Amino acid sequence: MDIKAYAKINLYLDSIGKRADGYHELVTVMQRIDLFDEISLEKADDIRVSCDAADVPDGEGNIAFRAARLFFERAGISGGAHIHIRKNIPSKAGLGGGSADGAAVLTGLDELYGTALGENALIKAGAAAGADVPFCIKGGRALCTGIGDKMQPLPSERLFLCVAKGEEGVSTAEAYKAVDSLPKRHHMSPGEIKGLYERGTLFLYNIFEEPCAPPEDRRVIRECISRLGGSPLMSGSGSAFFGIFKYMDSAEKAAAELAERGYFARAVTTAV
Repeated sequence: MDIKAYAKINLYLDSIGKRADGYHELVTVMQRIDLFDEISLEKADDIRVSCDAADVPDGEGNIAFRAARLFFERAGISGGAHIHIRKNIPSKAGLGGGSADGAAVLTGLDELYGTALGENALIKAGAAAGADVPFCIKGGRALCTGIGDKMQPLPSERLFLCVAKGEEGVSTAEAYKAVDSLPKRHHMSPGEIKGLYERGTLFLYNIFEEPCAPPEDRRVIRECISRLGGSPLMSGSGSAFFGIFKYMDSAEKAAAELAERGYFARAVTTAV
């Protein structure tokens, strides 16, 4: 079975603070986009993961491996899967590539083995695999709170985007340390954010951008996107940026210009 694993962007992202369990309390609006990894699944007696990208782990360090193991535990069946990942979503980018792979493995194995666990059971298994996996299973656009696992669907529309990333990645752990050191500030409530998006306002914000974005990428990518009429923002804890454009040809021009400068860059749209 071949299945697509869709990336996400964060239209809004705020870290409220660190919880007693060590995780961070988040308020974020996540949006699925049509940039995707390609996952091949094959029934087997054990779980194996391979990938065409050298920087992606092939064992328990891969969310796809953990997701497969959780699937068989939650389904209560024996078996395994050979999983091959063809990467199109860059790593350490804040685009949820690993989480997307884990979500695709859960939904794909459920179909491959005919277990019909249902979306709620798959989302619970996904939460145990990684914080963004539940959203990657659900898709669309959602206000996510908690560690990102509590979701409220939001109305979505078609957006035209340029997604770009330089060679430098951002460590998630280091990003959270940087944000934890910021001065205390007022945080908008989930209800306020939900109300804005329900009224059709694309309120773009990312608390991680200023302390975490690679300076050169922030300058070059933001300048290119802004000059061509887009609204730029970093996604997740970085280091990828996206720009929202009124027209697809503007997104394509930005992607072409940034690709010429050596950046990973793609023109994409939102996905369900």
